[in-house]
Amino acid sequence: MSYFSRISRGPKASFFIFSLLLLLSGLCASCARQMDPVPEPPVLEPVQDSVCFLVAVDSAAFPVRSLDVLVYSSEGTQDLEAHRRLEGHSVEQDIKINLLKGEKKLVAVANSSRPLNLASLSRYDGAKALSFEFNEDDKSFPLMSAEADFKNNKAELKFHALRGYVMLSSISNGLDDYELLEEPRVRLRFINNSAKILQFKDFYPTEMLDYGPWTDLPYDIGLYPQEPGTVLYCFPNSTAAAYSTSSTQFEFECKVLGEVCSYLITLPAIERSDTVRVELSVAGRYDYSSRVTAVTASTLQKQLLQVPAQMKQGLQ
Repeated sequence: MSYFSRISRGPKASFFIFSLLLLLSGLCASCARQMDPVPEPPVLEPVQDSVCFLVAVDSAAFPVRSLDVLVYSSEGTQDLEAHRRLEGHSVEQDIKINLLKGEKKLVAVANSSRPLNLASLSRYDGAKALSFEFNEDDKSFPLMSAEADFKNNKAELKFHALRGYVMLSSISNGLDDYELLEEPRVRLRFINNSAKILQFKDFYPTEMLDYGPWTDLPYDIGLYPQEPGTVLYCFPNSTAAAYSTSSTQFEFECKVLGEVCSYLITLPAIERSDTVRVELSVAGRYDYSSRVTAVTASTLQKQLLQVPAQMKQGLQ
């Protein structure tokens, strides 16, 4: 008989075995408690507002091919908080941007052919200094801008074209025997070459282009006056002096009995989105008269801004 068998038969043995079982049970329970996973505190996400603003182009605006949206804080140094560049059909949809709470300022630039330099636009002052050159302005998709402040977490954008317009509203022939004004064409000379996209007044050129492209008129001009409504465009120029070298000029060129004749008209100030209308009467090879009228964008009728035929082709 083994030693363990002899012990197990006595009362002391029973007490020993019972105590051992209790000890083992406690150890197992302790181990089980240590194996239970400890719940972790919930991760708190930063509190952000979903700010929805509406991009709406008013009825007088041109098509939008690309759109850069910049959101600045309205406080302190007015730092850039968000930027979105949209192209194609996405520019027609509402845009939602998650932003921290606070007052915001919204800037939008439409139809920029080049990516914006965000380093130079890191503050609102940089956006105010953003400029474009005349050759960056597309005939069918002109450079436009809009600014707005958020109200109730929404902002609506109304775009304004950077360019100004010059329209040949009428032309008449007063030559003897009404010789034809053949192969007539028009262009602008001394065009402001650079303008700030968020600027709306005081456009005084520091660099000028000698001339813009020619635009052919649809018909030779004979006995009857014509109203071609041909529209040319340029960057705004606030210079109003009649004989200033910084003023933009309108040039009409044609042939009279095979001789090339040119007629220059110095234009008044051309402000942003406004139109200057030109009425021209040719009385001789070196004799002509003109009437020039400035029409502000607020009073301009829609039909006066219709795109000429050669420009319409670019939209199709």
